[in-house]
Amino acid sequence: MAQTLIADHPAGWSCLLYLGADALGPFTRADFDLSGFVGASSPIRGHYPDCYCHGQRNEPPQRLTCRCPRDRNGCGPIDIEWAYVLTAEGMRVVTSHTADHRPVHRFVDRVIWEEAEPDWRRMERAVRTGALPAGDDVASPSRQASSD
Repeated sequence: MAQTLIADHPAGWSCLLYLGADALGPFTRADFDLSGFVGASSPIRGHYPDCYCHGQRNEPPQRLTCRCPRDRNGCGPIDIEWAYVLTAEGMRVVTSHTADHRPVHRFVDRVIWEEAEPDWRRMERAVRTGALPAGDDVASPSRQASSD
């Protein structure tokens, strides 16, 4: 999957969630073969993963670096609602929020490849309701010391 998510689509992703009204679950491997960005008015918007390097977009590879621990002004871009940091062992899920009037990324959960799929709806609910522990952002001292 890392080959598909990173190497085959180096410009990154707009959306990896199936947004169709008939959503039966996550995208299948075959859906990624049809990846490509489509406009908001397209009848197939949300039916396939939206990458920034295929379809109506043809952007160069992007490397976004979180500056939360080092930059007192916060980290950008804040308009990235969710970020998925892929590692050999799994994935760290983070979201953006404002702490002390500065944009930072907040750790949500860790997904381990060999373990059962997490409760994604619980994760999203925790973020939307603010149920994540206070100070549990990427810039907090407890997070600076840990890395994947």
